[in-house]
Amino acid sequence: MKNTLQNSRVLVACDLGDVNPISRITPKMDWAGFAERDLVFVMQKTDGVVGLSRDGEFDLSLNAPLINYKSCNSADFILIGKDGRAKKSWAKTVSIDDLFITIDAMPMRQFEMREQRRAKKQDN
Repeated sequence: MKNTLQNSRVLVACDLGDVNPISRITPKMDWAGFAERDLVFVMQKTDGVVGLSRDGEFDLSLNAPLINYKSCNSADFILIGKDGRAKKSWAKTVSIDDLFITIDAMPMRQFEMREQRRAKKQDN
């Protein structure tokens, strides 16, 4: 998982108190799927923002200003696209399938998948 928000999609877990946001991804977390989609998982806390990965938390203090958290007032999770805009929000839990379907339907993701297929064909 990369430790930067630049040129990434971001799933923001709004301040959930003591709840581990990874436990709110159903049916289970798919870190490989996050990496494949250039998706970074971050958690907003009262004292700042931290990144979340399979290895635990990592510091995002330098990148945190890139995210607009205004929508956290009405949602527990917010998907931010590569353009920096909120794309979808969820309350309480996030279905990993719904998250990935939402991302895979985005025009930029469609372009990325076409380019990956094209590169794979050229390698064969």
